[in-house]
Amino acid sequence: MAQRDFDEWLSRFRASISGYDYYIDFDKVVRNVDEIKVELNILNFLIGSRNIEDDFEKIVTKYPATLTCVPLLPAVRGTEIYAQDEEGAFLYHFKKMNYGVEQYKAFMRKTGLFDMIANHLVNNLVDYALGIETNFYGGGGSKLNETARSCKMLSQEADAIEGFTFVWFTDGIGWKSARGNLRETFEVMDAIYSIDDMEKGVMGKIFV
Repeated sequence: MAQRDFDEWLSRFRASISGYDYYIDFDKVVRNVDEIKVELNILNFLIGSRNIEDDFEKIVTKYPATLTCVPLLPAVRGTEIYAQDEEGAFLYHFKKMNYGVEQYKAFMRKTGLFDMIANHLVNNLVDYALGIETNFYGGGGSKLNETARSCKMLSQEADAIEGFTFVWFTDGIGWKSARGNLRETFEVMDAIYSIDDMEKGVMGKIFV
C-alpha cells in the first residue's frame, strides 16, 4: 500500500454527511450478512464458551443451517473450503456436511476460529462477519479516544487471523480534537478509510 500522509488525510474529513450514495456497495455487504444473520446469532452462543467444541457440535446438530455461515468467518466466499496439512487434504462442504462433525471441529480448531470465538476476540459474529466499523463524528469527546484504541486493538488481533482484515471507515471533524489517538491507529492500520476514500472507489478495491 502507498504511504499516506495522516494530516493530509484528516484534512479531508467532513463537517457533516450530505448524501449516502457512497454506501451502495456497503449496503450490498450488509444484505449478504443479513441473509445469514439468524445463523450467526445462534453461533454467538459460542462466544466465551468453556466447552466450545461440544457446544459447536450441539449447535450444528440441532441447527445444521448454521454451518452455511462458517466460510464467511475466515472471509471465504462460497460454500466449500479446501485445506490440507500432515493429516490429509479435505474439501469441506458447508451447505451440507460431507464429513463427520469431528472433522468440522478440526477445521474450526486448526483455522483458529474456535480460539477466536472462545477467547472473546470478537463480541458479536454478525459484526465480525461484516468486518467493518463505520463511524461519523461531528463533535469531540472521550468516546473518540476509546474508539480509536478499540479499533487499533481489533486490527492487531485480526492480523493474527489468516485471510481476514479488519476494515474501519470513519469521518467527521470531531476527530480533529482527538487526532493523537487517531494518528496512532492510522500509523499501524492500513485498512482505515474516510468518506473521501469511499468516493474515490476504495470499496471496489477492498471488497472484491
